Parts: sequence; structure tokens; C-alpha cells
Amino acid sequence: MNRKSEPSGPLRDEVAELDASATDVRVIELGSPQPYLDVAARAVEAARIANDLYAEAIAPLGGRFVAFGCVPLPHAEEAIAEAARCLDELSFAGLGVGCSVAGRPLDDPAFAPLWAELDRRGAIVSLHPVATGIAMGGDYFIDAIAGMTAEDTVAGLRLVLSGLTDRHPRIRFIVPHLGGAIPFLWERVEYQLDRARERGVVALPSGAAQAGLRRLFYDTVNGSAAALRCACDNLGTERILFGTDHPILDLARSLEYVEGAGLDTRIVADILDRNGQALLDLPVPRRP
Repeated sequence: MNRKSEPSGPLRDEVAELDASATDVRVIELGSPQPYLDVAARAVEAARIANDLYAEAIAPLGGRFVAFGCVPLPHAEEAIAEAARCLDELSFAGLGVGCSVAGRPLDDPAFAPLWAELDRRGAIVSLHPVATGIAMGGDYFIDAIAGMTAEDTVAGLRLVLSGLTDRHPRIRFIVPHLGGAIPFLWERVEYQLDRARERGVVALPSGAAQAGLRRLFYDTVNGSAAALRCACDNLGTERILFGTDHPILDLARSLEYVEGAGLDTRIVADILDRNGQALLDLPVPRRP
């Protein structure tokens, strides 16, 4: 990719940050809010505006940025149409969705047609909290501290425990913030499910939940070296992708925390480069 041409557009200032950290590509997506509106036409309009702006922003930057598009849920048919536009016409790398949709979980049967289509395409789907909050979490910035990651945790668990990921195994789901509390609750997941099986509440075979969770992808947005090591131990290292949650965490700090986590240098290289490169089918970077 040609780095000598003068970048233009709304992301031009970020190119210098990428160059300073020897970062080849940044993925951008709509986080929160998502274009989830009651009236289908308004949701479609909002999604199209956002996706067109993203396409316009990344176009002049020679591949330094790739985008995940958004879709106008809870309207499944309209979401399928906009997903096709994002992936086929705008050449986006994947799609971003909220951890929930207007108070409904991602495994809601109404969204089944969308998942079926994205499974057919083998699409990448990145999750992001949508600020639904947690009980008594409105004070002291608790929703930002714990509410967002609670959404990650619940969404990731529901994808697997509902059977959605088994029904649609070709979708590559990315759960942010190291999966929220999933790595920390690793043993508790199967312990509680064993109790549920004894009561006939769940039919999922023993060990299936952990196996399903290991098939998801997770980004490194967290900042704690101990948390990253916990995620690597429990989730495996091949599904962990470097993330920054830019501009919440800056790129340099995000890199330093991964590089300083005490992991094997090969694992660090996988997380920072190879895992994301393989998932997004990016060209091998041409280092100077």
C-alpha cells in the first residue's frame, strides 16, 4: 500500500497515528447508538447515511482503513438488504450490531432470517454495547465501568447457549472487551450449566458451552494485562484480536498493554497481527 500519498478526508489525522505505531490497518465501525428505530423507513435511512459516510471516509486512504457496516434492525428484511449493500456494493469487511436490539436479544426469533443470510455469506459480525445499563448502575459512572461489559457478557453467552452459533456456524462473531466477564466466569459457566442439566432446564451437553465460546472471536479492549492473560488461558489465543476502542483508549496505550502482558512473543504477534489479518483476509503487511 502506498503511504507516500497525502491522505485526505475526515480520517486523515488518524493516518499519522497509525504510521507512528507501525500499524497498517484500522477497522472502524458504528458503536452506540445503532440505527435501531421503530419506523423501518427511518431506520433504513439512518443506516444508509452512516454507511455512506463510512464508505466516503475510507475511500481516499488506500486501504489503511476498513469498515464494518450497520443494519436497520429490528427490521430483518430491511437489515438483510442493507447488509447486502454493505458487503457487495460498499465492499465493507463485515457488519457491526448492538449487543441487543431495542431491548431484544440477538437470538430473538425475529432476527433469524438475518442470521441465516449472514451465515450463507460467512460474514463477520462485530458486537458492541448499546448502553442499556444495569440495575442501579446509573450513578458513579458504573454503567460505563461495568454495564457495557455486562452487555458483552450476556450477548456472548446468549449467542452460544441459545444455539444460534451452532445453527449459523459460518458467521464469525466478535465479542468486545475480552468478552466482558466471560473469561473470569469460565468455570462458573459449566458449573452452573451442570446444575441446570440436573434440573432438566438445559439440554446443552456438558462442555458444549465452553467449546462454543472458544469459537467466538474477542478483541483486547480492556487495559489489564492480568485480564488478557486470563482470556488467553481460557479462550485460547487464536481468536483474540487487537482492538483499541478508539478514541476511548489511544492506540499507543493499547499496544503497550498487549506487548507488556508477559505473553510469549509469538502469541503477541498473533494477537497484534496474524489473527486479525487472517480473519479479515488482509494482505501481508509490507514492512520497511
